[in-house]
Amino acid sequence: MSINPGLLTLATERFFGDEDEARYWLQTPHRALGGLRPVDAELAAVIELIGQLQHWTSPRR
Repeated sequence: MSINPGLLTLATERFFGDEDEARYWLQTPHRALGGLRPVDAELAAVIELIGQLQHWTSPRR
């Protein structure tokens, strides 16, 4: 299976910090994407979800 290289980089750098974890996440179905795997969902929806996850897990100041 081919993963969009830009999406893999985005997921790794913005949220996971580890490429293997990002690959796993991108290939796992998620309720937030209607049960789709991020690799099969619309790119814009996946980017938005990564941004939401990043926001939800950022430390509060």
